[in-house]
Amino acid sequence: MIWGILLLLPQSAGAWSSEASRTRMDIKHVFYAIELYRDEVGNYPEPARYWLALQETPVPYLQQTNSPPVDRWGHPLVYRYPGRRGSFDLYSVGPDGIDHDGGHDDVSLEGVNDGFHWKATWPTGRLILRLGIALALGVCLLGFVSPWRFVIPVAGMILCAGTIIGCRLLMHPGVVNDRNQPLQLCILGAVLVFGGLFCWLAFSIWKRRPATNSAPVPTVQSPSQ
Repeated sequence: MIWGILLLLPQSAGAWSSEASRTRMDIKHVFYAIELYRDEVGNYPEPARYWLALQETPVPYLQQTNSPPVDRWGHPLVYRYPGRRGSFDLYSVGPDGIDHDGGHDDVSLEGVNDGFHWKATWPTGRLILRLGIALALGVCLLGFVSPWRFVIPVAGMILCAGTIIGCRLLMHPGVVNDRNQPLQLCILGAVLVFGGLFCWLAFSIWKRRPATNSAPVPTVQSPSQ
């Protein structure tokens, strides 16, 4: 009964979640379907065509499909029975499509390998944030030779772009979504500020455009009487 209730939970995470988070929720849905099948039938489905076994019961535990369930990158989920870590193993091979037996970028109910993502993406995110700050400060130095109304928006836009890209790379894979909320707020704020600065720069350029000089209309003097 408990597996049937859990099976009704949403199959995908919220709008802010990553592909890894959504894949984990999909895995959880299939996991509950397998457990419910075991409760009703008495044994786990065989790996060869397990998704069909979940559909051929009087009450299908999985939506109709002719192929095994896939993750958010289009790779079939790995289902292994008997399992190496429990009664059965169920996980995604991750974005690279290579089966690392649950390691590297593979996604399972336990989550994502944080160490892999730390080495793969987070140093790049920190580097981009630093480059954004350095380039913005460098542009500010041009304020001594260029009008500040151009320098400030350009420097701000560079800083916002570095913040958006850097924070995106620093985001957690998604299984612990509250870690991403401060970064999501930073990205949202940077996008809004970037838009405002862009409008400021466009207005400043438009205001500095050369005025069109129209030829003066000659006046015709009437002959003196």
